[in-house]
Amino acid sequence: MIGRKKREPAVPLAPVVDPADWGPDELRGREDWIYALGEPELAELDRAVEETESRGLDVLTIRAGTFHVPNLERVLLRMREELLEGFGVAHLRNVPVHRYDRQRIITALWIISSYLGEPVPQNRLGHMVGHIRSLGREGMEVPSNRAYHITGDALPFHPDSCDVVGLLSLRVGKSGGLTRFVSSVRVYNVLLARRPDLAKLLAEPFYRDRREEIPEGKDPYFAMPVFMFHQGHLIVSYQGTYLHTAQRFENLPRFTDEQREALAMVEVIADELCLEMPFAVGDLQFLHNHVIMHARTAYEDFHEEDKKRHLLRMWLATPNGRPLPPPYGEKSFLPVPPSGRPIPGVYVRGVEPKIPIEPEA
Repeated sequence: MIGRKKREPAVPLAPVVDPADWGPDELRGREDWIYALGEPELAELDRAVEETESRGLDVLTIRAGTFHVPNLERVLLRMREELLEGFGVAHLRNVPVHRYDRQRIITALWIISSYLGEPVPQNRLGHMVGHIRSLGREGMEVPSNRAYHITGDALPFHPDSCDVVGLLSLRVGKSGGLTRFVSSVRVYNVLLARRPDLAKLLAEPFYRDRREEIPEGKDPYFAMPVFMFHQGHLIVSYQGTYLHTAQRFENLPRFTDEQREALAMVEVIADELCLEMPFAVGDLQFLHNHVIMHARTAYEDFHEEDKKRHLLRMWLATPNGRPLPPPYGEKSFLPVPPSGRPIPGVYVRGVEPKIPIEPEA
């Protein structure tokens, strides 16, 4: 990866040198994080989708290597390297959603994603593919509501609760709905330079709301710092909504003025440093959640159901990815494996994994 920073061991409360530390102008000035499916890759993807149907394969069983797709594999492995060792974002264009039905779109998305990580369930319903579409709900004050099911308001910066998230655009809204993403490593470095006292505060545990997705035997909240240092890496987990809604639990301490200021500063700096771009139909964006935060501008949707803004989402685990600190074990639904790296995903006893064709809540 030409022209990238070479990672140096991250030291607590010192500037971090990492290829995932970038500003918007750096990404605007280059396109090596943007990929496109050409005719060789599309032909292989078509054959793999057709073979899935002809062999009667369950999409849930498809893994990297299930099909012979050498050209496609070459592109996707470069994307995986970019995600885990580079900028932390990889944008893929020309996914042929315009000529696939919904089942084929999901199959294609799964095949592509399998080269970047291992799919994990995204919610307590066992959804392995999520639908990002407004269901007319309003208000995150209802714990069971998720931001991607409410109306077209802007979404604040956050990472998803997995190693890598993938978002595929099926339909765009009438206006708005731009994707925004920012290096959370750069956010940390800038905050450390401006307000080292607040950076130090955010390296201490903050309580977070589980919002009714609670592992067996655990509290409906857990504690995790925003800035974490582990085995020479910086891991950032800023989930502003879940941090603030944890205050609904009366037995938890109230935010201090300094804590409120620290959380607000993360939002301010992320807004300053983010890259904003349209999400065209057929675009597929993957983000490394431990070094990237993403958001969305407000959008106006169409009234017709068959025209409404619609994205598909994948949550991926990367077992050989960036090492994760102990708080992720408390967050996890599954026991921490011998490797010591917690497995992301919402695993609920008795709930079988499923792939809904249409949005479910």
